[in-house]
Amino acid sequence: MWEAYHALFQLPVENRTNFDCGPFIPPDILKKLNEKREEMKKYADYRDTIRLQNLNPDDESGTIASCPQFFRRPASNFYKALRNVGFELLEAMSESLGVRGDYLYNVTGENNAINSSLHFYSPDIDGNKNMGLNPHKDILTLTVLVQDDTGGLQVLKEDRWVDVKPFPGSLVVNVGEAIQAITNGKYKSVLHRVLNNPTKTRSSISCFLIPTPDSKIEPIPDLVNEENPALYPTSTWKTFVYNHYALALKF
Repeated sequence: MWEAYHALFQLPVENRTNFDCGPFIPPDILKKLNEKREEMKKYADYRDTIRLQNLNPDDESGTIASCPQFFRRPASNFYKALRNVGFELLEAMSESLGVRGDYLYNVTGENNAINSSLHFYSPDIDGNKNMGLNPHKDILTLTVLVQDDTGGLQVLKEDRWVDVKPFPGSLVVNVGEAIQAITNGKYKSVLHRVLNNPTKTRSSISCFLIPTPDSKIEPIPDLVNEENPALYPTSTWKTFVYNHYALALKF
């Protein structure tokens, strides 16, 4: 997969428009961001990113068909494996909460499609482009991440940034804010960022498990009682995403 990844980034930017969907942000929010482009420069981060949206590794006629031929087969096998790891984790998380093993998969719409961000981080040679990816939480269901051995990923723990050191053959998993809401805070999404290395490039591929647009995001009823009230209102996934960005960006 890494060979196909590097070949994808060697394509001219203008040749990516058939498959690179751009930011996973609602169009009206993205429009407002573009209107505030000058103000948003202070939040600039430095990397090259290709995003794939609603990619179903089981369906060779969907998003993956718009990708270059050399990328399709390795990507299909790669994303299917990562997605299935995510599904197994959702089952284990469901059972740990005392509900059916298929609960989290079902309430997020039984979605077999995923989103993906492929990031390529250039070295911060001059010391002016240190931030590769700004601090943020993943909004979705689960993130399953593969990274190279460069490092730079950090999570915020007890008000301190902690390195997530690469370990050969390992996966990094982030809980998304959708799961935090559905589990009423039992599982928490973590704030994370990426710092660019001063001398080395960094490569990573994220597989995002996502709810379907009409999925109902609300706390599991069995986790809500008088002592543990619902911490999150009921909404569709589409509304949940909009409210997330509107609040984060203060629109």
